[in-house]
Amino acid sequence: MKVGLVVDNPKRDLKGLLILAKVLAERGFHVYLVPMYNQVVDVLCSEVDILVVNYLRDNNLGFIEMCHDRGISIVVMDTEGGILSEDGYDSPDNWAKYIHESGMYNYVSGYLFWGSKIYDSFVKYSGISKDKLYITGCPRYDQCHAEWETPGSSRYSNHILVNMNFSAVNPRFNRNLNDEKKAFESVGWDEDYVDSICSELSGTLPKLTSEIKSIARQLPDNVFVVRPHPFEDEGYYHDAFSEFSNVIVDAEGDVFDAISSAQAVLHLNCGTAVDSLVAGVPPISLEYLNSSLMLSHAPLPSKVSMHANSQEELIEMLRQPQLIYQQLVDRGVFDEYIKGYFHECDGNAAYRVADGILEISKRAVIPGRQKKSKIHSILKVSAGFKQILIRLLYFTLGSLSVEKVRATLQPGRREKNLRLERVVNDIPMPENNESFKIGFSVNSVGFSNTTIRIVQE
Repeated sequence: MKVGLVVDNPKRDLKGLLILAKVLAERGFHVYLVPMYNQVVDVLCSEVDILVVNYLRDNNLGFIEMCHDRGISIVVMDTEGGILSEDGYDSPDNWAKYIHESGMYNYVSGYLFWGSKIYDSFVKYSGISKDKLYITGCPRYDQCHAEWETPGSSRYSNHILVNMNFSAVNPRFNRNLNDEKKAFESVGWDEDYVDSICSELSGTLPKLTSEIKSIARQLPDNVFVVRPHPFEDEGYYHDAFSEFSNVIVDAEGDVFDAISSAQAVLHLNCGTAVDSLVAGVPPISLEYLNSSLMLSHAPLPSKVSMHANSQEELIEMLRQPQLIYQQLVDRGVFDEYIKGYFHECDGNAAYRVADGILEISKRAVIPGRQKKSKIHSILKVSAGFKQILIRLLYFTLGSLSVEKVRATLQPGRREKNLRLERVVNDIPMPENNESFKIGFSVNSVGFSNTTIRIVQE
């Protein structure tokens, strides 16, 4: 069978998906890594039997319906399935109720959960039968374990990593704040709530930036690496820290590489607090800049971090970071907060995901391909005239060549596309002497697409 894995953010998701691809390929599946930007056309050209999508929301419902109509089994493995609100739109119960009320549960052949809290809510409220629900953990966290070490490495060592999380008000891909708000609303967030969140973030970003400047001045012998969110405009930070010799702005590479050799990770409501904790590096929240709204919106990062309640406390913590980490472990944050949302974090999530996909594949009835043409399916997924034209160009000329032109005109798109050399270099090696055959997939007339196919030879 052919399994497609939708890749949303390569910086964040690719290494974990490559671990999963390796396990699936060793079990005989043909694996297709599908860039999310080009999924409508690339999935049709690849003719996958099972598609693992990165979320199920209003804004991709048309695509999901198209896949379902063509006999493709839909499996959901949310790429942000562990950092949730307590009572907002994406709280576990509300999330599950939304899947049921929207009717989206009808399209799901399997749902793979990061942890038991969301699973339990889906059992109660989603309408998806229990035999289609699996607790697996997220393969992204497997890379913290020695079995899955890859050639990637940190660009720095013994640094203080500052992870930013302000893509909503400092967007890289959308042209302005209104576009970003519309993106939030398109996945189900209430307009007034989005306005409140964006207002809060707009006020917090300059405060946090000013605070990092002050700390960097007081600790001139420490190197601070400021890492913008992958969807943020780096220019803001380059301008803000241009006069600091001990502050480096760098968003390159995988976030786990950036975390792995850091002394500590500073943040404010950033999900990488969990990444840091799992990787053995203490996360420290600048709690004195936090607000009740932001804590309600994403409570987990604060709960798993050591709280700095003043600048003086923060500086003192940075003088003894490993003591801080041990205090978090002794406090029981893994059992209290991590396990319910992220399962075991034992390096075996990819195996559990592959087990689930294998089980789903055995009971899936793969019908003959829909008689209607692929062109008809492309046109069926709602889009403006420009987007439809681009899709037709992808379909006829291959998405790879067209995407290269688009990336030249819109450099930000490059971050969303997959580089073949990175896939070749970062995929874990097979346990035996066999090797992987890795290359771009092709359309019906032989032109290359942006999707990358992985098969064990």
